Amino acid sequence: MRTRTPVVPVPLADGTVKTLRELTTQDPVLLLYVSQTCSACQAVIGGLRAYRKFLPEVEVRLLPYQSPANSRLTETVEPQSLHDPMGHVTDSFDDMQSTPSALLFGAGGMLAGGPVAGAKNIDAFVNQMRAESDS
Repeated sequence: MRTRTPVVPVPLADGTVKTLRELTTQDPVLLLYVSQTCSACQAVIGGLRAYRKFLPEVEVRLLPYQSPANSRLTETVEPQSLHDPMGHVTDSFDDMQSTPSALLFGAGGMLAGGPVAGAKNIDAFVNQMRAESDS
């Protein structure tokens, strides 16, 4: 059973605030929950460009827990990074409490996969998404 995307506020890098559901109604979105101080996150952060190239039909967005003003991971170019300083996103999903984690929302505001935790599991998750997209 698929879960509906929660209506929680999420600050974007440019300071605007939208709900997570608003951001996931048009296109699939892969959120990468990362921290700039997490050593395990560095592989995921470093793989961001490759993930975006590998999944052109998916908006791949970083989700640091720091506010946009306090994060070195803030991306103001689309797709902008999302930020979770109040923990609204991570508190909405029981298995998304550690970094790095990933969560996929399908177009239409429904959870499509995850959360998965750990850099290797995120790589496998991305590869699975590509394989499903190709079939």
